[in-house]
Formats: sequence, structure tokens, C-alpha cells
Amino acid sequence: MLLGAIVASALAMAGGLAHAASASGALKRLSFGESVRGTELRAVRLGDPDAPRKALVIGSIHGDETEGHEIVRRLKRSHRDTPGVQLWVVTSVDPDGVEAGTRKNARGVDLNRNFSYRWRGGVSPSSGYYPGPHPFSEPESRAVRRLARRLQPRVTIWYHQPWGQVLAPCHGRARKQRRYARIAHLPLERCRGQRLRGTATSWQNHRLPGTAFVVELPGGELSSSAARRHARAATKVARSGAGRRRQASSLMPMATRAKLRRPAIRRDPIPYGHERRRQMAAYSARHYGRRKWRLDHPRAIVLHFTGGPSYRSTWQTFAANAPNMGELPGVCAHFVIEKRGRIHRLVRPGIRCRHTIGLNHRSIGIEMVQETGRGSHWADRQILRRDRQINAALHLAGWLKQRFGIPMRDIIGHAMANGSPYFKDLQGWRNDHTDWLRRDVRAFRHRLERLLRR
Repeated sequence: MLLGAIVASALAMAGGLAHAASASGALKRLSFGESVRGTELRAVRLGDPDAPRKALVIGSIHGDETEGHEIVRRLKRSHRDTPGVQLWVVTSVDPDGVEAGTRKNARGVDLNRNFSYRWRGGVSPSSGYYPGPHPFSEPESRAVRRLARRLQPRVTIWYHQPWGQVLAPCHGRARKQRRYARIAHLPLERCRGQRLRGTATSWQNHRLPGTAFVVELPGGELSSSAARRHARAATKVARSGAGRRRQASSLMPMATRAKLRRPAIRRDPIPYGHERRRQMAAYSARHYGRRKWRLDHPRAIVLHFTGGPSYRSTWQTFAANAPNMGELPGVCAHFVIEKRGRIHRLVRPGIRCRHTIGLNHRSIGIEMVQETGRGSHWADRQILRRDRQINAALHLAGWLKQRFGIPMRDIIGHAMANGSPYFKDLQGWRNDHTDWLRRDVRAFRHRLERLLRR
């Protein structure tokens, strides 16, 4: 439950990465080097600035293969608010070649042969594929190396022309490439280009985590409809890679799936005025790097139990706003469910509430009244066996899941929080709570799946 104020500063140091910030302080642009002729190389961040997942899209590396620029423009125009991923886009890493209309950079080097993995010299400078005098001899390839090392993208997409194919390795399932090809309406081609020396994708795939692959656009001008398909494909793969395997439940006709109504919720707000919001924003700055008290895009639901016997004592604890672990604001939760099944909303889901270390900036907290008793597993089981309370919890979690588009895997227990992909804490804090253990959350999810199939 920590927020983050990203303070972006201009770092323009020789060969370094320089950041440019928007008026709100959120990092939007990153200057990662210059071309031979001094043109700035710039990456622009789209999507969710707090997302742990990062992806990179490069419009071109050859100056005479520029239709990927239209896809980058489409991403900037129509996909700038893509949730769940920091989507970094670069129009071209060879602006000098683009200006001249040539494959190579201003020193006559094919940048896509200048990377160090399996680089080989002995090629004439007159060749169209001249790899340079040594690996990373060119400022553009060195800049790409810095950028990729800095971002560590889970997925990188490089656009080329004119083969009209999505390139995949000779072996392996290539699920990301297959998904892209299916959405973009291009054929998948195995092995093509895989044995070329000194390429950007081979260097990334062998030196960094994540998957880098080439999309060869067809020759000629890319139509508007094709650009839309490619932008959609890039966004889908950037967000979730190969996507989730289709389950039997996902194959059911939509008409047979339940659209849950909002359950009965009593509003019983705790004091959360200007001062507490200011405290939450400051807490977020310390722990998440961005000064913010709003919860704009909740991506997880965290289940808790109170450790106490009554709703009223829980409300009073959260309303007191007493320091916790030496910091303000005090702890709270968005919803509390009584043993008899009555749901209370203490804080709007659009406000950050301090309920789970490392996830307050990305999650909604649901507390269930229950004493610890003989331990966390015992307490979890009491809730799972208490019909009115667990049914209320299932309907609330299911309604929130549908409202905010939260995957089932991101409905978690407090005990699972440290392993969430959204976990972040700049102070090094970690959760030590054991409420809602993984095995009990599995039982909760199983029951929720059944509810959604009705």
C-alpha cells in the first residue's frame, strides 16, 4: 500500500540516460543516446508507470524500413493508457539512416550486425551488411545496449521490412510470436534470420532476460487497418506475453457466465480527510516513489482477517489513524465483512488505503471479522465454513474483479503479498502476516470460479 512519486531529473551525462518529466512528475520520456550526427535517441513511456512489467517496441533499426514508425505513432495515439505494463516505444534507433533513406547509419554500418553476440568481422565496408570494425562500435548500438539493460523488458518487438512474417526461433513453442502473428494476421516463420550474426534480438535473447523478436512487415506502405492490428498485437503481447492458456471455463459461452450485481454494501466511512490524504501521499512517495493518494488502477484484491472479534473494534482501529511501524497514515481497509455477512465500505476503492505493505498503490483490501484463534489456517477455515460471511466475501470479490478487470490470479491473501508481481517497496519493507494462506486462497478462488459459472 505504498505510493510512489517518481522524481525525474535530467541526467544528461556522457553516454548516460537522461530523463524528462511531465508537469505531474511522472517520467514520460527517456533520452538514451545520440546518433553519429548528434540526433537525440528518445524512448517514450506509455501505459502504467507503476507496473512492474516492462516492454519495448522499436519502430526501425534500418533507415529504409520505416513502416514500423506508423505502428509507434498508433501506439502513442491510441494505447497510451494501456494498463498493467510500462510500454516504452522508440520510433527509430537509426535517425541518420532514416533521413538519408539508407539501410546503414551515417558511418556506413548495419546496426543490426553491430551487436556482440556471434559478431564477426572481415566484411567489406562496401557490403550492405557491414558490421563495423568491432562489436558496439556505433553510438546507436551502444545506446540500445544501455536502454535494454536499464529497462530489462519482458518483451521487445523490433520492426523490419519487407518479408511480411513474424520470425520465431527454430525450436521452442514461441507462444509470444504466435500470439502476435495471430492478432496481426501475419504468418509465423521458423528459423529465418536466426543464424545471422551480431543482431540486436540475438544479443538481447542471450544476454538479458525476456524475449526479443522481429516482426517483418510487408513491403510498401502499411494500411491504417494493418497499423491498428499491429498496434493491438504489440499491446496484447506487451501486457501479458503469450496470454493465459485457455481454461475450460473460458471456453464457455459468454451467456452462461454470471455478471455479478453489486452486493448490498453499507457505507460507514472512517475519517479520511485532507490531512490523512496528505499523509498517504507522503507515505507513497517514500515507499513507491510517487506522491499520490488516489488508487487509479487497482490490479489486485487482498484478503485479510481482522484478528479481532467485532466489526466495531475494527472500525475504531482504522478510524484512529494511529502511527503504524512509526509512520502515518494508520492502517485501514476498503471493506470489512461481519461474521453475519454484512459488508461495510470504510474507504472508497479510488483511495489508497494502508492495508498491505508493498501493494497499497495497486490493491483493494477486504477484511473479514475473525479471531486468530489456533492460527491463520484455522482462522481462514472458520471464514470458509461460515456461509453468510464467505458468500458475502465471494460476491464482493467477484463484483470488484469484474468491475476492475482483475484476473483471478491477482485475488490473493495477505500472506501471499510479497510474491505479487505488483509488489514494490523502496524502503525494503516486507509483509510478515500469515492471514489467508495460499492453500486457503485456492479454496476461495475455486468457490469464486463456481459462482461466476452459474
